[in-house]
Amino acid sequence: MRTPLVVLQFWKGDRIRSQNTFRRWMLAHNVPRPGGQPIQPMLFGCSSHFTEEMVNANEENQLQFINRYLEERLKIDYWWMDAGWYLLRRELDQNRHVGSRYQPVPRGLRAISDQAHSNGIKTIVWFEPERVAPGTWLAEQHPSGSWVESRAAC
Repeated sequence: MRTPLVVLQFWKGDRIRSQNTFRRWMLAHNVPRPGGQPIQPMLFGCSSHFTEEMVNANEENQLQFINRYLEERLKIDYWWMDAGWYLLRRELDQNRHVGSRYQPVPRGLRAISDQAHSNGIKTIVWFEPERVAPGTWLAEQHPSGSWVESRAAC
């Protein structure tokens, strides 16, 4: 896990030169190099836009989407899922429940990850515990300790 990084960059010249200076610095000093080699381009698949940012995600539709990528011969490297699967996302205060797993997939993520892995696809589960809001499942079940260090920032 990596914490946020702040960069203050000075440069001379135009905006394009500044972007290239930043890009060279980022590649040289921050992008991982497993085995000393540059990371190769990767393709990520997801269903977020079709499942309303995972509000309507479930085991069945996740498997259907993975299988559809495979049927179309789209060679994805990773299947990306949002772990929050936000409760009441349609409310005006849409971010109120971010960071709280309100309703995990009933049988868990095993069938989804097994389907992906059996086809050479790795999985990513995105979660945002740093944005846990008061009154959410995670804040109520684990108000202190290693899960939620401080609710003051929420």
